Amino acid sequence: MGIKSQHIIVFILCFCQSALFSQMGGVEKIDGKSFKIYNVQKGNTLFSLSNELGVPVDSIIHYNPTVASGLKIGQRLLIPIPNNESTPVKEEPTRFKQYKHVVKKQETLFGISRKYNCSIDDITAANPGIENGLQIGQYLMIPCFQEEEEEELLDDDDVTQTDKEGEDPAPPIFVIQDSILRYTVQPGETLYSISRRYMVPIKELKKRNHLTSDDIAVGSVLLIPIKSEHDFTIESQPISIDSPLVKIRRKESYNVVLLLPVKINNNPRVFSGLLEPQTQLDNVTGFAIDFLMGAKIALDSLEKLGLNAQVHVLDTEGAKEKMIQLLQMQVLQEADLIIGPFFSHNIEIVAQWAQEHKKNVIIPVTASAKTIEGNPYVSLSVPSDLTLIGGLAKYITKNHSEDKLFIVKGITKEDQDRNLYFQRVLEMYGRQMGKSINLREVSGGASGREFANLFDLDAQNIFISFSDNAQGVMRFINNINTAKNQSPKHGRAKVTVFGLRNWHNIDPLNSYYKNRFELHVAMPSFVNYQDEAVLEFVRDYRLKYKADASQFSLQGFDVVFFAMSKKLLGIPVESGLINHFNFDDLGPNYGEENTSAFIVSQKDYELHLVGVETYSLSRKIFPAIQDTIKSENTLPKDGTDNEE
Repeated sequence: MGIKSQHIIVFILCFCQSALFSQMGGVEKIDGKSFKIYNVQKGNTLFSLSNELGVPVDSIIHYNPTVASGLKIGQRLLIPIPNNESTPVKEEPTRFKQYKHVVKKQETLFGISRKYNCSIDDITAANPGIENGLQIGQYLMIPCFQEEEEEELLDDDDVTQTDKEGEDPAPPIFVIQDSILRYTVQPGETLYSISRRYMVPIKELKKRNHLTSDDIAVGSVLLIPIKSEHDFTIESQPISIDSPLVKIRRKESYNVVLLLPVKINNNPRVFSGLLEPQTQLDNVTGFAIDFLMGAKIALDSLEKLGLNAQVHVLDTEGAKEKMIQLLQMQVLQEADLIIGPFFSHNIEIVAQWAQEHKKNVIIPVTASAKTIEGNPYVSLSVPSDLTLIGGLAKYITKNHSEDKLFIVKGITKEDQDRNLYFQRVLEMYGRQMGKSINLREVSGGASGREFANLFDLDAQNIFISFSDNAQGVMRFINNINTAKNQSPKHGRAKVTVFGLRNWHNIDPLNSYYKNRFELHVAMPSFVNYQDEAVLEFVRDYRLKYKADASQFSLQGFDVVFFAMSKKLLGIPVESGLINHFNFDDLGPNYGEENTSAFIVSQKDYELHLVGVETYSLSRKIFPAIQDTIKSENTLPKDGTDNEE
């Protein structure tokens, strides 16, 4: 019973471990000590090397002092062979003695090692299993000499006294260990938000990465030191036996298929384990693996909740021809639920096949709203661009109906269609909420002086633009910025800009502009790294994979957990880690779409969630405009992803 993963692609996540030894460059003897030679690979951290090679982080740093400031790809490291390894110790003889320690609340393995002047590795070796987390009240054997006065230990009766009094036992506490992380900057992130996320001062980030300003480009790689001093504890939340998910069963066993563009054939050296310093995963493969690893954690959670399913992972390679071949497989013919694919050309093929074969499909990425027209078997887990515009209209109606509202005239037909759709939805919500809304159209090419004349110095001024043309967006932003600079009183005017989510990918639209105008956009998802559930997932992910979770990892967890809970257990899950699921039934001839929009603003150089709106108006109110608005795929294009 439970969930079994039958990966048709024979995909083994632990290939990196078997490939590790291909990076060893022989053995050298220096000053009587034997060392293995290791060449640093992309993605290596001190923590991951320590785990894979079985050598303490302190030892790696001791014999390779330069790594304290960060690892470099291709860097040659001396790895002490454990049997011959010796680290500096005090020459004066000490008598070895074991101590018994009782874990207290908020204690970490690092803190205990410091207290007893004993390495984490020695404590772990003497207490197998603690690398997965400490528990309050747990006994630890400390195999080291303690210079301080020995701590008085509690008897067994004292430790368990709280349980006897009827109190719930404290949940286990887990610790994230040392690492030096190579982090790729994502759209919408700032140096401030990254520093908050990893609890590293901006000054230290700038110094380590040789930055002269706070501006960072999307896609740039930052070295982030995750020190033990910054470790934090995360209490795991036990699952209640009374959860409705435990009680509901519709079928004894299910067949589930994940369609992912792993592209094994595009990464032969990676999957064979023959790695070289320049070897790296195909970009799309990286996204697919992240999604799969997040999905695996969701499957583990669902299994604990009692779900019994056979899960098959098929490699679509991101290609139409491969997708058509896969649809002939028996495993798809017998599937109860299909999650995927990723690319628009394959989504179209699978959606049509699902309708013909009456198979339930969950699309985990952005797809055109037209996908669910006339097809009740497809569900879109990511809101379409139309839905996001509708959610933005609802938010403005609720919060800014009495402000000065301006919409920038569209230049292209698509811009004009978006504007028209937004205005119709705004009017409809205005009538529903009993609010009178005055929306004035202005030209984005107006001069700074003309914009300045539009400002109401005693009110909030809201400027809305749905252009996706970078040059047009920057012309508008530069002109409105000039207007703010007209005079001190214009500089004090309250001006807020609402735009599209892809504005965060426009490089010239830097943090200064986004912050000055408190840029508001509607997003399909939002990551709050201060949220306890997100922190718990990050902790689980690091412990399981020795890697940091990406947004695709979080998406993989959310979509798989939601889809299998809703479709197989019959229980809808609204709140995910980064998603809010509210599916709108558009009628008997339509599929479902997630209608939740996260309204996000930038203030104090950080993204803030200011609201979550669900847009539930039927698409029949404005069918002509649906056909003119394109939805962009969330994955970057590559040679096999030619948009139609």
